[in-house]
Amino acid sequence: MVLAFPTQFTDTQRLLSEIADGKTSALRRLHRQQSARLLGIICRIVKDIEHSEDLLQELFLKIWQTPQHFLDKSNPDAWLGVVARNSAIDLRRQLQRKSTDSYDELLAHSSTANLLVEFTEERLSAQTQLCLKKLKPEQERVILLSALDGYSQHEIATLTKQAIGTVKSWLRRGFLELKTCLNL
Repeated sequence: MVLAFPTQFTDTQRLLSEIADGKTSALRRLHRQQSARLLGIICRIVKDIEHSEDLLQELFLKIWQTPQHFLDKSNPDAWLGVVARNSAIDLRRQLQRKSTDSYDELLAHSSTANLLVEFTEERLSAQTQLCLKKLKPEQERVILLSALDGYSQHEIATLTKQAIGTVKSWLRRGFLELKTCLNL
């Protein structure tokens, strides 16, 4: 059963509807459209290309098996990103990766991960990038570690060698300033 969508519905919603009808060609098209973005999100958090690619494969398998979970969302593109991010955080915790001494060492871990990180950062809206640059450097850093890399407050405190209370304050103040700057 193919659903008729009003013109405001996205191509992703149409593809998910076709996937729900069992059309493998729709899954291939969705993969072509979304895989680079989702892999960028996952790799930024997991920091390992092989594990990231495996997780991306599992995500598309989940989409194939239960497309209605994604179709029911008002913005399936955003929902796919949220599911990819949360799955990557879960995987990173499962892998029980050891913390490194510095954020710079962590980014240097994989040249492929670095390329995907740059791709993901380029996808941030120009307004978001402008607002991030208006923050104090330490606020920008902890927000990126939290929101894009998926680190917990305790992990950020370890990476930045700051007290947990300091990290929490930077995050709270930084997110409030971002919210104001973005008119949210």
